[in-house]
Amino acid sequence: MNKKILLGAAVSLASLQASAVPFQVIDARTMGMGGAGVAGAPLSASVPYNPALLATQRDDDHFSFNLRGGLYVGDRDDVIDETSDFEPDVKADDLAELLDSSDASKRGIVQELEALDAALNGTATERGILGSIQDLEAAINANDAGAITTANGNLQSANQDYQNAIQGLTNKAGSDGELTTLVLDLTDYLDNTLSDSRIIFGGGLGTLVAIPSKKFAIGFSVDASISGSGIVRVSRNDTALLEDYATALGKLVDDTGASASDIAGFTSAVGSLADTSDGGDPTQELTAVNNYLSGDIIDEFQKPVTSSYAGDNDPTNPLIDNGEVTNTDPDLESTIHFYGAAITDIGIGLAREFNIKGKDVAIGITPKLQQINVFDFVSEIDGEDPETGEEIDLDNVEFEDYHKNYSSFNLDIGAVHKLGYNNRWSVGATIKNLMSKEYESAKGQKVKISPLVRTGFAYQNIDYFLKPKVMVDLDLTENKPTAFEDPTRYLALGGELDLFRWFQLRAGYRTNLSASDESLVTAGIGLSPFFAHLDVGLYVNPSDMKRQAGAAVELGIEF
Repeated sequence: MNKKILLGAAVSLASLQASAVPFQVIDARTMGMGGAGVAGAPLSASVPYNPALLATQRDDDHFSFNLRGGLYVGDRDDVIDETSDFEPDVKADDLAELLDSSDASKRGIVQELEALDAALNGTATERGILGSIQDLEAAINANDAGAITTANGNLQSANQDYQNAIQGLTNKAGSDGELTTLVLDLTDYLDNTLSDSRIIFGGGLGTLVAIPSKKFAIGFSVDASISGSGIVRVSRNDTALLEDYATALGKLVDDTGASASDIAGFTSAVGSLADTSDGGDPTQELTAVNNYLSGDIIDEFQKPVTSSYAGDNDPTNPLIDNGEVTNTDPDLESTIHFYGAAITDIGIGLAREFNIKGKDVAIGITPKLQQINVFDFVSEIDGEDPETGEEIDLDNVEFEDYHKNYSSFNLDIGAVHKLGYNNRWSVGATIKNLMSKEYESAKGQKVKISPLVRTGFAYQNIDYFLKPKVMVDLDLTENKPTAFEDPTRYLALGGELDLFRWFQLRAGYRTNLSASDESLVTAGIGLSPFFAHLDVGLYVNPSDMKRQAGAAVELGIEF
């Protein structure tokens, strides 16, 4: 039972599932406003949010270029805090040290077993209990008092070593010993904390060149995003096996401890026989010793190490037989699974404003090329591929062995209508990835590029010197997770104050209507002197920032 096996009861094969790509735009400005932007995203985020926005910008906006990037991570099941409190590495080190001490001044279970074996069977220089018994039998048969005394001395010394080893083993590996406590703590952590725990991750990079116009607007956009997660699945069969190893060893130690009292009684009788100081008749002591010898005492002493021991979870499976651990290389079922999709969209946004029944409506489309990379890595905790059984070198995992690459064509469409006094109100809608497609990972998991429908409202009063802006977005479709995240259907609300178009303050809120405790509060700032702008946005989960946190930054020019 090495450290990897002991810690390893960590993980089980994830079932295949169909997953989809979420509505995700990594943009610092909109991130600071809750992620809302379908009806009022700035020019720098127009194409990825809603291409129709290219035709709805202010008359003094003529050109935009920006570079943006961001990332997010999340500990969905609070496993980081739980693990930090439990300190599994420390527990594993304690367990490894308990099993086989690296300190020459201390004895682990392995060293106690070695001492027990030496006390029982002897060494090159010491006779041990069994050798001393053989010597004693020969001395008694020869009626050699001196030899009896010598055998007694050897027996008493070996018995003391044996009792010390038994006491150490009982404390360390008995049914109520340190081993059982540590193993139960570990399996409880593995079963109830680590199992099914998820870490989510994602991020993106993008650039946009846009020339807005009500008559003919165009924008060229490149957006690369990744989203995915990792999950640990612990097989109860693995943790039960770990518990059974401790239980079987505990039974062996308990039985060996019980035999120690017989050895103590025997050595006491031998000591009385060898003691001639009273000058009396040793007949009674000799009878006691012969009673032990005639009762096959050697077989009784050796019985614990010649028997079979199993655990309580699977009593039909002996794990210790004749003093040897069986099944030293068990086939662990637990797994760790990392899964995600990276998508690069290269699109040209085209937009124009149309007058439809007296209403000005901007309509935009984005034909785009898509490159989809699906990463799917599964490993059993013992380092084997669960499908092929081949060993995986975890230190040198080759990315190309676990991903598939696809190329395709898709289309986004959108519309925006401005209304109210001085066009302060906007309503918009967009459909991303109009053509549904499905791809398969290297492990056979399905990834879907499905239509994502979102609508939104926006209000901005550019006549007021702070130019207050408010936006609300709502997903009309529920988006399946890319991997092991929860499904998403977002409601986002955000606002901005813009001081003379030089300094911006943003705040927002986003909640997932398809899952609980997945709300985010957002904030952002912008500096835009002259033609340049620098924007930073961030968000956190207000109940626990480790559940999800993200940040984005953007640098660009607009005039």
